[in-house]
Amino acid sequence: MVYELKSITVTVKHVIANVCSKCGQAFISGHVAEEVNRLVNRVSEDVNSFIKTQPEVRGRHKKEIAIAV
Repeated sequence: MVYELKSITVTVKHVIANVCSKCGQAFISGHVAEEVNRLVNRVSEDVNSFIKTQPEVRGRHKKEIAIAV
């Protein structure tokens, strides 16, 4: 699951998903989606706070984060 949030890309891996037997589309339950969204929001807030304390790196404007759950 990839979240594009302003200048941050958050990738959440290893999330339990169901797969439709007819079309093969992967999907997650509402409860799991709520938990992942809560996690991504918390991480996003923490990363944004951290980024503000770091010096600017010339040419790098986008930050990427990978989370395995």
